[in-house]
Amino acid sequence: MIRFERVALRHFKNIDQGEISFPHTDDLENSLPSIIGIYGQNGSGKSSVVEAFALLQRLMSGSSLPSQAADYFQPGADSYKIELQIRLTDADDASSGKQQFDYRLIYDVEIARSANPQRSQNKNAATFRISHERLRIKNLLAQESLRTLIALSASDDPALSTSLSPTGDWKSLFTGRSDDRSQLMVQLALANERSSSGIFSYNVYAIVERALSEQARKGTNMSKNTLAALAHLHHYLLCVPALALNALENMAVISTSAHAEVSLNFLHVQSRHADYWGSEPDGIRLDLLAANTLDLKTFERLKQTIGALNEVIGTLVPGLSLIVQNHGRQALDNGETGVRAELFSQRGSALIPFRCESEGIKKIVSISTLLVNVYTNPSAFLAIDEFDSGIFEYLLGQIVETFSKYAKGQLLFTAHDLFPLEKLPKQSVVLATSSPSDKFITFTNIRKTNNLRDVYLRAIELEDGPAAIYNRTDRYEMDNAFYQAGQALKPQGVDDNE
Repeated sequence: MIRFERVALRHFKNIDQGEISFPHTDDLENSLPSIIGIYGQNGSGKSSVVEAFALLQRLMSGSSLPSQAADYFQPGADSYKIELQIRLTDADDASSGKQQFDYRLIYDVEIARSANPQRSQNKNAATFRISHERLRIKNLLAQESLRTLIALSASDDPALSTSLSPTGDWKSLFTGRSDDRSQLMVQLALANERSSSGIFSYNVYAIVERALSEQARKGTNMSKNTLAALAHLHHYLLCVPALALNALENMAVISTSAHAEVSLNFLHVQSRHADYWGSEPDGIRLDLLAANTLDLKTFERLKQTIGALNEVIGTLVPGLSLIVQNHGRQALDNGETGVRAELFSQRGSALIPFRCESEGIKKIVSISTLLVNVYTNPSAFLAIDEFDSGIFEYLLGQIVETFSKYAKGQLLFTAHDLFPLEKLPKQSVVLATSSPSDKFITFTNIRKTNNLRDVYLRAIELEDGPAAIYNRTDRYEMDNAFYQAGQALKPQGVDDNE
């Protein structure tokens, strides 16, 4: 089981310093719901958290960072940092006495501006680089202190090698294995050029695994310190692939750009399966304006996915079900036989193309598989920006209430609609403030009888709280501003009375 415990951002967009802790991350045997709803005015930094998780998902899955990573620097800042605290455990087996591992991991990464536009194979990524990354580990079963497992520091100059630490541990691994060390440094340099993580590189993992296996064959012909160093590095073989595969199969981030796809009549039916470490999850992207030609395997997977979702969709939108229509066979570009498929909505006996549905319904369908995964899977994590966009406020409140009581996985969302505040426990609500140095706070001194929505609105009105949660706006200033703008835009010679 993998659970995120805490995320911290530094110099990320408009956030000087911000930290969010997830609730119910200690009672892992019961898999209590771990839900976070982030509220705040426009531009307060809510979306930044979702964008940071999007970068973490790509880093931990071994993928290259997107060009948008260059957009997250604060003006005047040379770098930004993201830190994620993670629990990796087989606590499911604790009650049976079979628990074998329980780790607290902290992954931190620093993205820096690049002064060398030739450093990257990706021209869009040439303006930034992964300057530092580190993975620390604490063995909770052995009650050990927090130790660095692997730390990398990369130069802006591709000709200079990446530094690797802890120096003693890694030196012990590569003693007498200069070829393996050389191959490792080459793979770290390639990861640097691709703007991808060296820690979560599959090729780096393969070299470390081979070296550790070879060293293990030497048995006891090593010093006590060397054996201890190699035993510590063995944690890498367990933790890194577990985090990488979890990022691929159980971690999903839905940004506002994903909502825009729905507006453009593209439906992305999410799937959390990847063929290999470093690949992308193979969701199905459908053009709603025309029939889609799919290979037979994808067509069958689409039918199976839609069939499984219909029970959920019918509860979210009563009376609605989806049908995948087969419009016949058609040759694919590779010469194989495919199927022309189109998605339809059915209400009673009425059948209409799914493209005619509202954007809200399209959005609900597109994220349904991910919501099901969070509801049933303790290791699942889903971050959704503007969860309330296009979804009826009361329905959103019901979804949030259901997940806050019964979901086994983790859900983080941003929203503006305040009704869900009445359905969330206080520990699940995070407020984005107008203070860059204290960006995220939680409610304090809340009684069971308090209505969080009322408390929040009262704090805005009275400017009451440990940090400013609202940059005050004035209705009369708005009135005057609209009038002045209208005057400035009015054609010359036109009278107000005309």
